[in-house]
Amino acid sequence: SGLTACAMLEQTGDIKEGETVLITAAAGGAGHFAVQFAKLAGCTVIGTCGSEEKAKALKALGCDHVINYKSQDVAAEIKRLAPNGLDAVLEGVGGKMLQTALDNLTPEGRLLQIGYISEYPHNPDAATESSKNDVVASELF
Repeated sequence: SGLTACAMLEQTGDIKEGETVLITAAAGGAGHFAVQFAKLAGCTVIGTCGSEEKAKALKALGCDHVINYKSQDVAAEIKRLAPNGLDAVLEGVGGKMLQTALDNLTPEGRLLQIGYISEYPHNPDAATESSKNDVVASELF
């Protein structure tokens, strides 16, 4: 998880000081490492999670802003927190979250897709989630 986060942000994403980075599923395996790597690089970090407990953990890890997707409108919060757009997104959720990330990337923004768990076959709502974005996430890999 740590190697994935590091390689995606530093090598593939080439994040730079002063950039705004969104990390979806930020309290997960790769996500919690990504929060720390992005902060060390001098980025403003926005993380998503699904509980207040995870939000507190993300704040403790250095996340500048946390969006609880279960109680907040993710798209509206991103627009508020990053009105000029996102420079990089480490995305592992897929579905509606992937489309929200794409809709908020700057013209030069980088999408770093590491998964699409909301669209995996074990999820009974996978087909519904897949229909919420303009990209077939499984074709990205």
